[in-house]
Amino acid sequence: MKILLMIYCFIISIFFSSIIKADTYTVTAALIEDAGLNEFGSPAGDLNFGGSMFFQSVLSFGKVYIMDLDLSGISSPVTVSAVACSVFTLFSSGDNTWFLRQITTDWTEGVEDGAEVTSGNPGVTWNNSTDFFPSEGTDITWAVTDFSSSDYTPISTSIDTAVAGSNEWIIFDNANLISIIEDMINGDITIHSFTIWNEGGASDRNIACTERSTVSQRPRWFITFTPSAGVDSQIILIE
Repeated sequence: MKILLMIYCFIISIFFSSIIKADTYTVTAALIEDAGLNEFGSPAGDLNFGGSMFFQSVLSFGKVYIMDLDLSGISSPVTVSAVACSVFTLFSSGDNTWFLRQITTDWTEGVEDGAEVTSGNPGVTWNNSTDFFPSEGTDITWAVTDFSSSDYTPISTSIDTAVAGSNEWIIFDNANLISIIEDMINGDITIHSFTIWNEGGASDRNIACTERSTVSQRPRWFITFTPSAGVDSQIILIE
């Protein structure tokens, strides 16, 4: 009986050690794509801002910032326990409320800085999720026509809001983000995109982009997750 009890305890110890051996890691995910969308300009709605260093993001002015996450360095399945999205404000007047929405339509970054797309460089615009140089492809519209509420989660289900002034970090870390990022890593959500904007007021409200020359001001995401027991997760730090 004593021998059986020892065997039982040994088996139990192995079982629990297999459960707790999955460590928790914090990863900085790279933003592989970001851009601005401008409803106006010349020609209206047809300019690409995939190569801009910063972008004004005020919805009432027809301008929003969008981003797409590279989560390929995190092996699934995982359990996510914390998420924080941080973007840096520039030239903003006073404290402003910023909104984070999940984008549900795929898009292409592009390389221009407030210009029409060039040959061999398709990119996102307000009018098209992928805009092609003439004769090089058929433009792909957003969900309906131009960028609209059909392309992101509605305001009534905002993922998060944050308040920040000029030259400050806007930090989104609401618990709503946890399940979304977990589903993205585990393959249940295939489009890894978000949009951030301020809904009105002063025009000088800008977000530093991934092309920003001051590297320390570029957007960043922090994701804390636990790999499933027995699954080796690739830990990455990309800046």
